Amino acid sequence: MRHTSRRRAAPDPPAPVDAPTWLVVRSATGFVVESTEFAPGANLQSVLSAARETRISDRWTAQEIGASCSFFFAARGGVRLMIAIERQSPRDPLSSPTTAAPGQVLKGGSGIGGQLGELSPRTEPLRTRRS
Repeated sequence: MRHTSRRRAAPDPPAPVDAPTWLVVRSATGFVVESTEFAPGANLQSVLSAARETRISDRWTAQEIGASCSFFFAARGGVRLMIAIERQSPRDPLSSPTTAAPGQVLKGGSGIGGQLGELSPRTEPLRTRRS
């Protein structure tokens, strides 16, 4: 029996969308550290590449951005962050919803204290039990 497989197309960089998008920086536990909203139609590949270059210039070690990915990881001094393009307004699991004007940066808690600057204090996230 002959087995055929499809060849995957070459991956494309994130395409602009007709809706607001956010560049979101999250801690290892998923809390929002920073978020910046971008207007519909923004060049998301340029936004993500610029964010990576900024982290590198701030002496973070940043992983490469994959060909079909819209995120990367950065680490410095034992702190690991995920920087990603998201299509929904970001929020911490324990905070109330927030919105920002395009280009405005929101700073939130991450559970890692003052290592990343002025962060609001947070409690440990609720843990769910599975039966």
